[in-house]
Amino acid sequence: MLSLLLIPLLLVPLATHTLWQGLCSPLRKIPGPWYAKFTSLVLKWHEFKANRTRYIHDLHLKFGPSVRIAPDEVAFASAAAVKEIYCSGGSGYDKTEFYDLFKVYNRRTMFTTLNKDDRKRILADRYANTNVVRSQSLDGIAERAANFVKKCFQSVGGNLDLYICVPPPSYLHSYAFDCITHHLFHPHGANSLELPRDEEIMREVTFDDSLQTAECLDHMAAGIDTTGDALCFLMWELSQPRSLPYQRKLQQELLSHSNSNNPTAVGFDKFPYLDAVVTEGLRCFPAIPMSLPRRVPEGGRVVDGWFVPGSDGNDSLALAEMKMLLQAVYSRFTTLPDATMRPEDMEMSDQLISSRPAGQRCLLRFVPLEVGDGV
Repeated sequence: MLSLLLIPLLLVPLATHTLWQGLCSPLRKIPGPWYAKFTSLVLKWHEFKANRTRYIHDLHLKFGPSVRIAPDEVAFASAAAVKEIYCSGGSGYDKTEFYDLFKVYNRRTMFTTLNKDDRKRILADRYANTNVVRSQSLDGIAERAANFVKKCFQSVGGNLDLYICVPPPSYLHSYAFDCITHHLFHPHGANSLELPRDEEIMREVTFDDSLQTAECLDHMAAGIDTTGDALCFLMWELSQPRSLPYQRKLQQELLSHSNSNNPTAVGFDKFPYLDAVVTEGLRCFPAIPMSLPRRVPEGGRVVDGWFVPGSDGNDSLALAEMKMLLQAVYSRFTTLPDATMRPEDMEMSDQLISSRPAGQRCLLRFVPLEVGDGV
């Protein structure tokens, strides 16, 4: 009987806290569905169904760039908010415990470090734009893009599966793997596009549970799946009949600054339309199919015009890889979808750290451009 009497006593503070969060919290004025003021169960349900990003996207379409998605969580979708939260030079927006899911061998790596410690600052320097654009790094990426183009030429008259994860190898993922290992370990980077033994490197290092190996795995995984999958979806979209005008415009820009002996002689950063294609591709097919939550610094901050109370308690390289590969491919080929492909094969299927094609294949045909094609 006593335990039954205690139940209301326990529910009263819980209900009071819930009502306070919903009606008195500093977040109460931020737009969002009414139930988000009181519970996170709806958000968790969509997370369980691997539908979080689509759910939040729909909320942004309905409520605008700032949306309260849970009693203590707000989603922002504006350039100003992204700059404030992710690009403010270590202003206190530390990562949440969500990143514990990605610890390797139960060790923290650069990605899972919750605050900007010394190790993170040292390793992050490897991805500074000044390091990425060095000739040593770019020459290695260009060499691996050329290796990919060889595979395209070998497929002429047939098709090439850009995604497949079993033999034959996944060419886009091998390209991304070769690029990241070259950047991190030059002159000992992998060449998995041409050397079968290099396909085993990732498996070999998984037997070593040292911090150094954990860090290497973290960097390589981040640089392989995300870049490879983003390129896969972007090249698929460019190959669709509806996107042929955009592919032609891209080819025109690339060929107008090249010569027949070396179509990629001009640097990838000299093409504004190529930059626009990659940017739009990342918008439509985001490399990371999840939110990247941060804690608001103590004292609170104003984000996108809204006050948010404080909490208790590698892009340049990837862009270079994507642009240089697209430059190498579309200055030499027109890509078309293989007749056996179905639209549902390329539906985005969200995984833990990346999105993959639902059909786990991406068959394209590579048609060489002839001199005087007039694209």
